[in-house]
Parts: sequence; C-alpha cells; structure tokens
Amino acid sequence: MELLVWFSTLLIFIGLLLNNLQNRKCFLFWIIANSIRFLIHLKIGQQAFAAGDMVFLLLAIHGLISWSNKRNKSYGKSRTN
Repeated sequence: MELLVWFSTLLIFIGLLLNNLQNRKCFLFWIIANSIRFLIHLKIGQQAFAAGDMVFLLLAIHGLISWSNKRNKSYGKSRTN
C-alpha cells in the first residue's frame, strides 16, 4: 500500500506541474490521485482524510469541466475573429 501512496503523490506533483503550465490534463492526474488516496484513507479508517480527499476530487472534476467550458468558448471566439 505504501507504493500506492507514493504513486499517488507523484501524480499530484505531475498535476501541479501541468497546472503551472496551464495544461488542463492536470485535473486528470488529480482525479486519479485523489481517488486513490480516498480509497486508501477509507481502508485504513481515516474518515476525516477521506472526506478531504473527496472534496479535492470534486474540486478537480469541477476544474476540469470549468476549464473545458472556457476553452470551448474561447476557441469559438477565436475562430470567428
């Protein structure tokens, strides 16, 4: 299980780097990492951490949708100009 924790940590760092580069794929890394951490924290009985992981997971999903909508709107505007 410790290897899985390190793997999810690596995914979070990759997500941070992609976010700094304004690449929306960052949210996919965060969704996967937060899902892994949520399941781990539930399994070991740390409900408070699992609740935090769920909030981060929902925020990552919201961010992906939000960035996708902004990208689609700006793409449509740039094509008409």
